[in-house]
Amino acid sequence: FAFRVKAGDVWTFDCFAYRIRSRFDPVLELRNEAGVSLKLVQSTWENDPRFAYRFEKAGRCFLTVHDSEYNGGRDYVYRLKAGRSALLEVFSPLGERPGETVQLRLQGANLPAEKATVRIPADARLATYWTTLFPASETPILAPLLVSVFPTFPARDSVEKVPLPPIPCNVDGVFIASTLHRFSFRAEPKTKISFELFGRRIGSRIDGELRVLDKVGKEVAINDDLSVLCKDSFLEFTAPAEGEYTLEVRNVEEVAGRDCFYRLNATLIVPDFQISIETDRIAIPAGGKMALKADVRRMGGFTGQVEAKFDRLPPGVVASSGVIAPDKNSVEITLTVAPNVQASGLEVHLIGEAKIGGKDVRREAPAWERYEHRSIDLSLSGEYTYTRPNRIWEMLILAITDSTPEKK
Repeated sequence: FAFRVKAGDVWTFDCFAYRIRSRFDPVLELRNEAGVSLKLVQSTWENDPRFAYRFEKAGRCFLTVHDSEYNGGRDYVYRLKAGRSALLEVFSPLGERPGETVQLRLQGANLPAEKATVRIPADARLATYWTTLFPASETPILAPLLVSVFPTFPARDSVEKVPLPPIPCNVDGVFIASTLHRFSFRAEPKTKISFELFGRRIGSRIDGELRVLDKVGKEVAINDDLSVLCKDSFLEFTAPAEGEYTLEVRNVEEVAGRDCFYRLNATLIVPDFQISIETDRIAIPAGGKMALKADVRRMGGFTGQVEAKFDRLPPGVVASSGVIAPDKNSVEITLTVAPNVQASGLEVHLIGEAKIGGKDVRREAPAWERYEHRSIDLSLSGEYTYTRPNRIWEMLILAITDSTPEKK
């Protein structure tokens, strides 16, 4: 692509590939009229390349877009945004509690302001709340805020140790001056604490690691990757003795920058459970039915049974309920659609209910998106692709399709 710029212009370039579920692994290269490379940017693990550039001289410039391995095909699609438009690279804090008003500090290029005030609705779900910043300006920006029941605190960007805020809490940080942040906390014997680090799952490029040290610096707990395909970290820590401990949050790639942000969640481990379903969409023809598996994860010593059922189904759609016994981790639920139901799409809710400590506890299953995506880690698959099951989506969608006519 060829274009002309003026001296002092700040252009932003943003290539959508991962965000639209393309197999394209984009590389962007910016050159001047003499063919000198000004900037080369490649996507990181499931992050699209995006950058801003200030042109010192006026003239004609060129942008090249290509796949990292020069592959192509019908599923190698992309959308490129380029021009003197706004680019939001990072904001802090990353979110707050429902009903709270938050002052966001913004960093990026061509932004209308360095701060923005957002009120999170009191009925916002505990997931991602999308808000539009500067809606009246020429460059409105969509920003995803993380909504949680716990208060949020900023992290100091330094290797110096600072006190961990009172648990439960969220800590939002960015690795710029240092790729290691350290937090001190006290714990009683047998105190159980859950630490969860969000990075890749919220659009950051970090490969996170969590490590707990005792007062003499001896490692007592560590976690690098949540799973083979997830570079975030999760650690359940049980204090072996009373005393002061240090929690280390690290980017193991030792790369720093505005795109190296994270959210640390710290909570006491109590009896609880999570219910899940490994899909974000269910398609059933009118007059048909489908069996789905509901999974449960018990935590904090909870060993009881969990009832799984669908809630708020539309007329003409019924579901069986199932009890996950104490010695089981899943149950099959069947959705049945009446023959006369019109084709439509709507949100449904999978609920888990149990008694914990004599109280009724109700949990909703998040939708988990599954898709085939290009892998830039050749060790994962000989075909360079894999199924990505750990992207939490906002809604679980039921699509009722037209009934399939019988073949004559």
